[in-house]
Amino acid sequence: MSNTVFTHSFHRVDGDEFVKVDLRLTLHQKGLAVLPRMSITGCSGFICSEEAAQEQAMDCWISYFEEVGEGETLAFLREHGINVNVSDDDIEETAAKHVVNTDGEYHGLDVDYDLSDGDRVFVTTACGQIVDEIKAAFPELRRFMSCHLNDMRPSKDGKAWLFETLPEELEEFMTNRQAKLEDLAEEVAA
Repeated sequence: MSNTVFTHSFHRVDGDEFVKVDLRLTLHQKGLAVLPRMSITGCSGFICSEEAAQEQAMDCWISYFEEVGEGETLAFLREHGINVNVSDDDIEETAAKHVVNTDGEYHGLDVDYDLSDGDRVFVTTACGQIVDEIKAAFPELRRFMSCHLNDMRPSKDGKAWLFETLPEELEEFMTNRQAKLEDLAEEVAA
């Protein structure tokens, strides 16, 4: 059994870089006990214009087709019904255009569509438990970082996962989440 009790995301922008943090508290059943698991993860990256993101996606695919070579690229184009004259066409660019036109203008980039807007594209370059980035962008969350996956502490012999109780401050934060969410939102905005 797993039941999400609390989940929330915050992000901060610093110039052309961003960090987003996701806080999640779930309840997991272990035997007869129901234990809380805290997860603190996030993503970080850079912000660019739509044009710059489209150019990067094209560059990504041109580079890919250059790496796989002319034979594979021609086979790809033929498989997709695209006839090219090898002596006249830049086959890598033709193949790259086909990919982005078919699969999306940012295909090949890890775009955070929740944060991107009409003018800016948020491109993710790191994800997961990005401790250093989260601590730098959200100093008010440092006190909670050690709580990440509190139900998965290795035993001394390494043969079992142990549970570590969450600090009362965090338990209170999660229990009274609406008031605490507003407090944290004010801290994050500061």
